[in-house]
Amino acid sequence: MELVFKKEGERTYSTTVKREDGVTLLVKGAGRPLHLPHDLAHFVVESEFKLQYGFWGRVAAGVEFSGMQILAGRRKPHAAERAKAVRAQAGQQGIQAEVLVGVMLKIAENGLRIEMAQRMLEESWKPLKSAREEVSEEEITSVCRRLQEAEKQWLALPVGGGIKVDWVSQASRKRR
Repeated sequence: MELVFKKEGERTYSTTVKREDGVTLLVKGAGRPLHLPHDLAHFVVESEFKLQYGFWGRVAAGVEFSGMQILAGRRKPHAAERAKAVRAQAGQQGIQAEVLVGVMLKIAENGLRIEMAQRMLEESWKPLKSAREEVSEEEITSVCRRLQEAEKQWLALPVGGGIKVDWVSQASRKRR
């Protein structure tokens, strides 16, 4: 799935999504970011942690959220039923993705020591069954570096510019 994060104004953005099913969506930006857009942070964190059903994984699997607009293409037959099944299968991973994005942004912005970062993650998310194992020091460092790189790239963009990335779903990774 191709994502283009476009800087609409100094503090506004949108994302154009070209899914593998042929549907192109427009996602209006969440909030008014001073730095890194929330949806771009989701891309970085979810791809680094290989979350199958975070926000972008669910979108890739056919889930559409309120506020999304179809720009081109048509949903396949039974798309609504498949999206409902994905939502059920995703369970708490969407919530976990939100928590991870929020905590990882705090860690990246504040340059916290690894011990403090791991404690923040442990205290922020305690599900009965996690979608993934404990976060390692290497993962924290890698995600923070990628968030900081994405923020620099975003801040350097002129209004009207965009960042194009590819979301690779876990199912696609397994097929490779």
